[in-house]
Amino acid sequence: MDNPLQKWLLTVLKRIVMVRDTTSSWCIMHECGPEPLHFYWFQAAMRMYNALTQSNCSTARKILQADVQLSSWCHDCWSSHILSAMNDLTHSNMSKKRLLKCEPIDPGHFIVDLRERHLDYWATFSRTHLVRIWAQQQTLHLSSMVRPLYKEGPGHTFAMHPC
Repeated sequence: MDNPLQKWLLTVLKRIVMVRDTTSSWCIMHECGPEPLHFYWFQAAMRMYNALTQSNCSTARKILQADVQLSSWCHDCWSSHILSAMNDLTHSNMSKKRLLKCEPIDPGHFIVDLRERHLDYWATFSRTHLVRIWAQQQTLHLSSMVRPLYKEGPGHTFAMHPC
């Protein structure tokens, strides 16, 4: 998770759940169940795109058309990022054609597909797998805290370790 906003969100969730900072991010995300930030980014971007296509302002529509034309050779513009986000989604070919024509796009097609992908990804993490990860982390933490009760003394006799 390279996104600083995602890191901040995970820190806040860890504080709310009251777990250690070393707790796995995947466990926190699974426990709290937030959608990934790119899911919300995509929804907001599609709403903004649709608002620009239906705008009364001719300047806004011209800027959108210029950005769409720019996307064919420049991969750092806004519409190019939207096109790459549509890759491998259901109805992406139809939506890409609509975007290149600057026509409104129904985001409902993508929302279902993105949610299904998110849920399919989490299905790979069964409850037992998450419990195993948590138990390993707790064992490592506890083993670093426990001091030996007995310490080997001279002549291979054991003596009580002073507390």
